[in-house]
Amino acid sequence: RLSADDNGKSSDIQKRRNDLSLIFDTDIHDNDTEHRALFALQTAYAVLVKLIACKVVDKLSTSDCQTIEYHNLYTENFTSDKLQAFFQSLEDGYTYTNMGVHNFLEGDYFSWYADKNQWTRDFYIVIRDIMEILDDYSAFSLDVRYNPVDIFKDLYMSIIPQSVRHSMGEYFTPEWLADSVIEGAMQVRKTDNWKAIDPCCGSGIFLIALIKKIVGENISLTELSKQEKENILHSILHRVYGVDINPLSVLSARVSYFMALHQLGNIQDVEIPVFLGDSAVVPVSVLIDGIECYNYQIDNTQKGFSVLLPKRLVKTDTFAQDMNQLQSLVQVENTELLYDAFCKLLSHEEQQSQALTQRLWQLSQDLVTLHQQQWDGIWIRIVTNFMLIARLQEFDYIVGNPPWVKWEHLPAKYAEKIKTFCDVKHIFCNDSLFGGAQLNICALISNVVATNWLASDGVLAFLMPDSIMSQNSYEEFRNFYIDYAADKRLYLQKIDRWVAPLRPFRSGNKVVSQDFNTYYYAADRVSYKAGIPVQEISRKKTISDADLNLLTIFSKAKKYLTFRHYTAIQNAEESTAFTYTSEQYDYSAISGESDYEYRTGVESTPFEVFKLIGIAPSQEAEHFLFKNDVRKTAKYKVTNIPSAGWNLPTRYIYPMVEGPCISPFEFTFRNNYHIVPYASSDTKQPVALNDLLSTDNKLALYLANNKELLELQAEKSKMMHRGREFYALSKIGAYTFAPHIVAARDNSSFCATVVAPIKTQWGEYKHPICVKHTIIISQDTKKQFITEQEAHYINGILNSGIVRAYMHSTFKKNGFSLKKAHLYIPKYDENNMIMRKIAEKSKQATDKTITKEMAALELTALYLQLCSQPHKMPLKNRSKHNQIAPNRA
Repeated sequence: RLSADDNGKSSDIQKRRNDLSLIFDTDIHDNDTEHRALFALQTAYAVLVKLIACKVVDKLSTSDCQTIEYHNLYTENFTSDKLQAFFQSLEDGYTYTNMGVHNFLEGDYFSWYADKNQWTRDFYIVIRDIMEILDDYSAFSLDVRYNPVDIFKDLYMSIIPQSVRHSMGEYFTPEWLADSVIEGAMQVRKTDNWKAIDPCCGSGIFLIALIKKIVGENISLTELSKQEKENILHSILHRVYGVDINPLSVLSARVSYFMALHQLGNIQDVEIPVFLGDSAVVPVSVLIDGIECYNYQIDNTQKGFSVLLPKRLVKTDTFAQDMNQLQSLVQVENTELLYDAFCKLLSHEEQQSQALTQRLWQLSQDLVTLHQQQWDGIWIRIVTNFMLIARLQEFDYIVGNPPWVKWEHLPAKYAEKIKTFCDVKHIFCNDSLFGGAQLNICALISNVVATNWLASDGVLAFLMPDSIMSQNSYEEFRNFYIDYAADKRLYLQKIDRWVAPLRPFRSGNKVVSQDFNTYYYAADRVSYKAGIPVQEISRKKTISDADLNLLTIFSKAKKYLTFRHYTAIQNAEESTAFTYTSEQYDYSAISGESDYEYRTGVESTPFEVFKLIGIAPSQEAEHFLFKNDVRKTAKYKVTNIPSAGWNLPTRYIYPMVEGPCISPFEFTFRNNYHIVPYASSDTKQPVALNDLLSTDNKLALYLANNKELLELQAEKSKMMHRGREFYALSKIGAYTFAPHIVAARDNSSFCATVVAPIKTQWGEYKHPICVKHTIIISQDTKKQFITEQEAHYINGILNSGIVRAYMHSTFKKNGFSLKKAHLYIPKYDENNMIMRKIAEKSKQATDKTITKEMAALELTALYLQLCSQPHKMPLKNRSKHNQIAPNRA
């Protein structure tokens, strides 16, 4: 899924391919080669894990039937045939079944190498060498204290490149942090004999933490009777579950789970409750001839197939064992025989359904065909795992750290599959064409698993990005409908907000700086307007993140952490975004309607073509010499720049205002210019190339020479263009050329300035053009251009202390939104004394007759007076889609 059908243009793809090229010492530049490289690397990891599991389990085993005589492989000169037979038996899982575990190692995507048709002498030599190296390491010893661990996390991170793990949104959770999530969930709802699941369990960190909760802290195994150990073992197997889409993670988690169980005594006739499955796309319930069934689509690069099985069959206790027996029949390559075996598992009523039996016949044909194409050995087991997750239900706690991957970075086919199987219309932002592109798949997973698996009084506790609290893409998700038609929702009960300098996640050698929270959801209604509790947690400077991450339980980590408490509220009725409250300001006072339009600055791609730096006068009238801003890190680079610079006509070249140039009440002009080939009187289309060749020939030729570079931009960017010329721009209109503009910065540090005409290097006064990372206000909601006095009035409000603090409390620094802020900014009225004072105060700060700090304080006082005036208009009523926590009645 990560590479085979990934036709995107994300930079993540290129990073993956660069890393894989280094590992395999070959050029990896296309989907097929990348898919093969990933498959080979993941197979290598799988072989290592299985060999380690054999060695460790062999060491721990008290059974007479040790692990397929793994220990005897070194007492004789084992041949290639013997090693192949060893691995074939290992992948079939026969010995572990004899030991009492049905699904310890049961064959997976990476068992192909053990087949006689795939096994080669090269495999034999390489695997033999690996086994000899592993034999130099002693299996770890067990302490009398019960202390199971995740032994594969570091191995996985050392083998699988960081770029690959990043693409899959994999960030391994420190044990103490996993423990804190579980502790927090249990504080929301205390439940005896609880049942819990991690739907994205990875190598099993949360599973181990849950198991420890059942066993208890500092339990000495010698103090427990045999019956007590058996009771605990039985309790764990029925209360701690895991699911993961990555077969490598499932394999690692099962081994870790088994080792945790083994410390409690003999294991007989069990199935480790860790399943291979996709928590984002669970089997769909369908009705076939009155029979309730589960339906699921299995995709692969050869022949995808559909699986339809009765719910009754899937829910039987023997389902996994029954399906495992069918796997042997696939190898006979007899469709009728396999079909008959399927039908014997059906009830009499189910056998009478022609629609159901026809689907089973087709499934039998598909499985046999895959085997005949030497593309089998695993599909029955994979079907079993994916179906088993359908019967999971009624969990008291759903905990974990789901993958953090933006929707736009998902492989296209997988994203389409999610849309087919999931009801996403109440999860995605429906505000605009691309509103949901930034939605993180962790939000979708949380909604799907809560809908399907959470008990009515259960708690979902997930580690997810802080941007969920305010970013526009999560506007619908924050309502958290689990049944929209029945008006069933989950409500955010509290959050733990993990802040700098604490940075527990690492990606390779790099610290993951993304802010994140622990979100606790339950069905109990909460008034978001009154606020939800926020516990802000950070790290003391006396300990490093690395040392903190050595701890295993939250109670021991607490002494190295700092805690602060406040609330988060939904301040604006028109938005589901949360604002973190302030001890200094009451943000509810400034919420209301705005009489002004908010737009973004001009966008051009590639920016390197359109941005110019003025360098010297030209000998040609109405021309000037420019150069491009060439940076080493730039994705696109303009080449063949004349040594003296580009001699270009200046008619369509404007001074430029970028976000970083803006500070409160001023902007800095750095001799940067932007090509804007549009007439201010007609912004629907750029100036036609023929006309540009006639009037501004050298500019037309400059753009034509860079056409190939301009064509490299993403299709998404082209869809947003104003006009069809290859040099068309996005987000441009009459408002771009307005006589008076207020420009605000949309990231890093919110502030605003009034943009006035400036003198260019060639002596002409021109109004600057605001480009990306700016929010511009130049019209009211009736499309009337604002006056200069009006611009300073708006500028004064935006630079007031309370507004700047509110913007930083509501939005992440990488994306401020005035549209979603819902600030009260009524239409300027010259007869309103407070409005006049706000405008005058902005002028004084712009002219520097008062300090910015003094202006911010005085403007806050004036703005609050304005907000308290009796004619303040309330916000419009919300639709059902946006209603929040209080009862709708």
